[in-house]
Amino acid sequence: MPMKTLKTKCSVAGCGKRAHGKGMCQSHYNQQYRKDPSRPKCKFARCEKPVHGQGLCNYHYTKRWFKKRALDPSRPKCKVDGCEKYVHLKGLCGTHHNQQYRNHPSRPKCKVADCEKPMTSKGFCNDHYYKKIKRDPSRPKCKVRGCEKLVDHVGLCNYHYTQRKERDRSRPKCKVVGCGKRVVSKNMCNKHFNQQKLKVQRNKLFTILGGVKCVQCGYSNELALAFDHIYDDGYRDRKLRILDFRKYLGNPSLARERLQVLCANCNHIKEIKRRIAA
Repeated sequence: MPMKTLKTKCSVAGCGKRAHGKGMCQSHYNQQYRKDPSRPKCKFARCEKPVHGQGLCNYHYTKRWFKKRALDPSRPKCKVDGCEKYVHLKGLCGTHHNQQYRNHPSRPKCKVADCEKPMTSKGFCNDHYYKKIKRDPSRPKCKVRGCEKLVDHVGLCNYHYTQRKERDRSRPKCKVVGCGKRVVSKNMCNKHFNQQKLKVQRNKLFTILGGVKCVQCGYSNELALAFDHIYDDGYRDRKLRILDFRKYLGNPSLARERLQVLCANCNHIKEIKRRIAA
């Protein structure tokens, strides 16, 4: 009769996972390994991260691997018509594979009320999961003196982490012509990346709300169009102090219920009528 193996639990207080190595579960073991000061540093200039493989940290090793893979002429193209990208998984490029995965009907929805996005982790969609993490009071504070924000990356809050990337002279310059700032994300500096992100979000929201035209007069110049709150409750969004449409992009029915596209004239007329009625 075979002997039963003893399933020991992780030695970290409050963790009920099975032990993997040195009395810890896989997650806590990896955390301790990453923070081990005896590990050598990445050989890439000015990178302080520990080595992951071939003398490089995980970021630079993965970046080199993807660059080498992208130049391989033997890789087939994505099977979606008109797409020239190389195959990543299941005959699709990374973009189309992620789209197919996100929109698959078998994936459960986020457990937050009125959220129609698919679940990604611990019952939440990606946005609500990271919001929950950012509000966790047990997270350490940013290591910059006087900063009370919670850590987001490598001991820094998101603001100071972005600042450090912008000042890193080893990083390439923004791809926008005439911009001399350093790359932060997608080959663009922080300013141009946020502008591009906002433009993409606006275009998606226009599509949800029926197109780039005023719902009252039909004016179609995008520069003079705005997203108006039908029930004059825009103060709820302004309390967030950030211009972000993800709340409505993730819930199209909520967007159609609360928002409409108005030109500057129709929006001003609506505001005058509201004040007269008050």
